Amino acid sequence: MPTDFTTETATQLIPIGAAPSAGSAGRGINLKRLVRTRGPVMIAISAALAVPLLVAVWFVIPREYEATAMIRFSHTRPTILSTNQEIAVASDYGQYVETQVNLIKGAAVLGRVSEREDVRTLPSMVNRRDPAYYLAQELQARIIPSSELVQVSYQSSDRNTAHTIVRATVEEFLKHASQANQVKDAEITRELQKEQDDLETQISALSQAVSDRRKNVGGVISESGGIGVDAERQAYFDNLGKAIDEKESAETAVEQFEAQQRRIAELIEQNAAKPSEPVYEFGIETIVASDPAVQVQTNQLAAKDSELSRSANFQKDSPRYVALTKERNSLAAGVETAKQQARSKALLSQNAKTDIDLEAATKRVADASKRVDKFDQELREHASDNIEYGKAMSELKEKEAELADVRDMLRNVKDRIRIARADSRAPASIDVAVAPQAPSVPDFKKRLKVMILVCMMACGAGFAFGLYRELTDQQVRTVLDLKYVTDLPMMAMIPDLSAEKLPSNTKAALLTAEHPDSISADEFRRVLTRIIYPPEGSAELNTCLVTSASRSDGKTTLACNLAISLAQANRRVLLLDICARRPSVEKTLGMERGTGLGEVFANQVSLQEAVRSAPIANLYVMGPGFLTTEVIGKLASRDMVEFLEKAEEAFEHVLIDSPPTLLMADAKLLAPVVDGVIMVVGAEVSSLGMVRRALSELQQIGSNVIGVVLNRAKPVAGGYMRDNLEKFYNYGKESVDASASADESLIGPSPEKIDGDELPTMILLEDRAIRPKQDGA
Repeated sequence: MPTDFTTETATQLIPIGAAPSAGSAGRGINLKRLVRTRGPVMIAISAALAVPLLVAVWFVIPREYEATAMIRFSHTRPTILSTNQEIAVASDYGQYVETQVNLIKGAAVLGRVSEREDVRTLPSMVNRRDPAYYLAQELQARIIPSSELVQVSYQSSDRNTAHTIVRATVEEFLKHASQANQVKDAEITRELQKEQDDLETQISALSQAVSDRRKNVGGVISESGGIGVDAERQAYFDNLGKAIDEKESAETAVEQFEAQQRRIAELIEQNAAKPSEPVYEFGIETIVASDPAVQVQTNQLAAKDSELSRSANFQKDSPRYVALTKERNSLAAGVETAKQQARSKALLSQNAKTDIDLEAATKRVADASKRVDKFDQELREHASDNIEYGKAMSELKEKEAELADVRDMLRNVKDRIRIARADSRAPASIDVAVAPQAPSVPDFKKRLKVMILVCMMACGAGFAFGLYRELTDQQVRTVLDLKYVTDLPMMAMIPDLSAEKLPSNTKAALLTAEHPDSISADEFRRVLTRIIYPPEGSAELNTCLVTSASRSDGKTTLACNLAISLAQANRRVLLLDICARRPSVEKTLGMERGTGLGEVFANQVSLQEAVRSAPIANLYVMGPGFLTTEVIGKLASRDMVEFLEKAEEAFEHVLIDSPPTLLMADAKLLAPVVDGVIMVVGAEVSSLGMVRRALSELQQIGSNVIGVVLNRAKPVAGGYMRDNLEKFYNYGKESVDASASADESLIGPSPEKIDGDELPTMILLEDRAIRPKQDGA
């Protein structure tokens, strides 16, 4: 057995984040220990919770069929409306698709679905108060990432119900989307067209009013008569009128060229999509027909057609006719290619020409605007205080400003009409990618998810219970538990007899005598190293007190085995039992109760007369005797001290078995006068608090507690103790087996047989041959 007992529970987690220290109030959480000690309980609780819940889930949650359909929203390429990269996009594609997904689950679509005859008569929909709301909760519509698809799905325990609802939803959505687009396009176009007509009528009336105001101003100037200032004002006014007319003419030209530019951009886009389609606007096809490359290709094609017509009497499959046909088709393709190239060049040329004209018209507008501002300023500078003239000029300015505003409004309406027409082409076209379908096999996903959740909850409950028991459990089970109580050295860890490979009738107190080759006996001898070979600077322990915190810790077992081990080492040992109320040493060693310490204190017998020989050589025993009151009353007397001094002179070692420390004061009365005290702690017997209190009381009175022994430690699954037990008993086994095989090959097999519960006749242990004591020896 290795001396590093902390390897039994090496992995530790302390709740506060500090290492375990002696006297700490609580014990840390050790994951390995938790699994080993509480594992069976946690598994049992988890199974007890999980099994009935899983059965309930299996029957309560029905199997379901999931019907699905895929709707594709094919992205529409935006249209270029002008050369300045003005793009008509009514709404973002992603936003548009998300809107449509919400419409699928909206009341407009699901209301129609719930009113359909085939849906209303379904068993699951008959008794629904609000079928549309129910469908909105159960129907799923989600966008498939990195695709143009939207999946519509519905789960039901009836396959036909799931399929019918998904099919009805897809059909009603397509109808709703089609009708909504048609109504929207018609209404927008009609309203904007009406607004455009009203504005054009208003512009016509305002233009006439402006003209009348100009004549009125001119009349006022003429009525003022004379030359000089009025004549000069008349000249400025005439120049202003001409500049305004030129500005209006230039603005009209700009509008025309802008419209022409937009149309050419549309034609360029159409030509890019369909290059073979002819374009008759702006004389494009005339330009294409007059293109030299097209004319050359056309003439060659005409000549080849003439040659082919002359070869009409040839056989259709003759090489000559086939070759001519191929040449003719090649020339026809060349003509078409030349026309496409010429058409594209003509459109680009017309577009460039329109850009130049638009630029010139824009410049004319700017020049006319400057001259209007100039003449207007000069008129203001030369204006007189003529009230009529000022009034006429004011009315003219108001009408001109009103006319300019209405023209801006008209331009805005035209832009809105153009955008509305572009909006009529939605960001995506809608079609059904995958028709509604329902699998023939039901889907168990929902049931499995709930079952997995139930298992997780059951495991969590089991783990929580195990963790709670671990935190509240104050029993000592492992060496690591003792580390939370004391810093004293762990002298040995004696395994429980159930873990040993020993006969069932083995007595724990006689292990070192009957089975000296067992691992428990080896652990008892390990304690002797501290008694025989104390630390440097300390004397050998002649008198040693063995005690425990409570009953059943195994102190008598330890005292007997230590005494036997010392006796086997040819040392004279006195095993003294001071448990006057419940003596057990004599009975354990198979001896009758006789006179003892009480009679010695009463001076009835001497020390030599009270000491009796045990069945083991070099081992002597003295019990409390029959006068128990004498023992109890004189443990703290000078008589006890003198007795121990005499015992030390007569024997090499005196081992004292005492009552439990917390139950009686006997051990505490005797502890200060002995050389050392050994504390025995029984696994799953004493609690942490009991051990802590017992050690504290012993140390407070100045006793020399040399160490702690953990008794009856039980190995757990996956622990180090079980593995070390196997290693201990297998140590040297191969050498013994090899020797036995060699002997059998020479003299035949040995007549001795080994039963399942018996040890081999000879075991090689730590390079020493130890023969167990035979019965009756």
